[in-house]
Amino acid sequence: MRPIFTIADREFRSLVTAPLGYVVMTFFLFVSGIFFIAPLQANIANIRYVVGNTTIWLVFLLPALTMRLLAEEKKTGTIELLMTSPVTETQVVIGKYLGVLAYYALMLFSTAQFVFVLGMVRKSDANPIFPTYTGLILLAATLVTLTFAALQESRTLSIITALLGAGTLVCTGFAAVQMGEWGPALSGYLGLFLLGAVFLAIGVLASGLTKNQIIAWVSTAAVLLLLTVLISWLTRDIPATAPALAASPNAGDYASFGIEWFKFAFLHILQALSLQATLENFAQGVLDMRDLVLYASLIGASLFFAVRGLTTSRSA
Repeated sequence: MRPIFTIADREFRSLVTAPLGYVVMTFFLFVSGIFFIAPLQANIANIRYVVGNTTIWLVFLLPALTMRLLAEEKKTGTIELLMTSPVTETQVVIGKYLGVLAYYALMLFSTAQFVFVLGMVRKSDANPIFPTYTGLILLAATLVTLTFAALQESRTLSIITALLGAGTLVCTGFAAVQMGEWGPALSGYLGLFLLGAVFLAIGVLASGLTKNQIIAWVSTAAVLLLLTVLISWLTRDIPATAPALAASPNAGDYASFGIEWFKFAFLHILQALSLQATLENFAQGVLDMRDLVLYASLIGASLFFAVRGLTTSRSA
């Protein structure tokens, strides 16, 4: 396990200190902030709009984090040096995946400010010092100390960062309870984290199949668009139940009736694979075991094939 955490720590530190990491996080906060402020201007204080509307931007942002993980190593030849060390292909893939996943968790953590603001808006008579102002100060302090800890590789600063982060999460919990809808808020963030975990796993797979970072980014974004936007568009108007097909004009024509049944079954299978639909369930506070199984299957399959691809390229 030590090699995995060593690789993950290296990848996480590189993203925290690299310009790419700052650009992705800044753009993510900017976009999510827009979807947070817009409903507030319409007197709608709900975290659901942030959860539901950031998906399309994650489709393009998260591949930017994964495109270099293995592709850059292959292009520069450092992957050969890495593989000569006492680590396996599985440890390399999982370590890099956990590193970028931790950075994505940091991106979500930085949006805790929305929960603090909503808690204050939904309950204007509450004391603004705790948890709102206290949480915002702790959040800012956590991000600043984390950056210095990554730059200096200081164990002391890392411990301080962990304590500040824990304090921020405590304040976030109080703010969510104060907001009155802590269930949907918690499940919504869980859904965003799991959705990002799927996106990143697919990105790791794409990065492991090519030496070109642009190709890795484009291929990842294309697959993610298929699993979110395209499937949602294709399944927007389908019958809820199969018996509804019997009343269609083509019911008397057995060939057409069979095509309708096939279309019905195919679209419902696609709907079950729609990541956008599963995220909407999380945003509404609905935890469905089928959604969790879908996420776990996509993550496991992507990482498995990434390991197999790295093994094949190493043997070649």
